[in-house]
Amino acid sequence: MTNRDVTISKNIKRLREDAGMSQAELSRRLSVSQAFINRVENLRVKAPADLLFGVADIFGCTLDELAGRDRPT
Repeated sequence: MTNRDVTISKNIKRLREDAGMSQAELSRRLSVSQAFINRVENLRVKAPADLLFGVADIFGCTLDELAGRDRPT
């Protein structure tokens, strides 16, 4: 995993928690399993591009922000 992968995983978790959303709710909204969200957040797998686009849409941020190029609000 690269530093960018770590940043993306941490940002997904932070955005989810800041929104008061469970992994189960995020997984339903993204049409993936809760276990997959858990693996992404805990750096067991890289988040695929389609998941990143979905996360950005849900939380109203850009892919650059998810990657740590700008801080998500």
